[in-house]
Amino acid sequence: MIQRILPAILLLSALAGPAAAQQGMTLTPEGRAKLMEAARLCRPDIERFCAEVKRGEGRILLCLADHRAELTPDCRTTLEATRKP
Repeated sequence: MIQRILPAILLLSALAGPAAAQQGMTLTPEGRAKLMEAARLCRPDIERFCAEVKRGEGRILLCLADHRAELTPDCRTTLEATRKP
């Protein structure tokens, strides 16, 4: 289940924020590749820290942000890179 929801959560929250997601946005192939890489690298952290968090409205991303100091270096780095335009 985590594999299925993380790309959407990152897309809506990390790249554009909830307001932009509600207005709609276009994802480039490069952006999609970044999201898929973030999903792969952050999967263990999501399962460890956010497994009980209800999906939607950026809650998984907020959970990861709450645990930023505890995230694996790869996850932290890729999330920071994904947020950059």
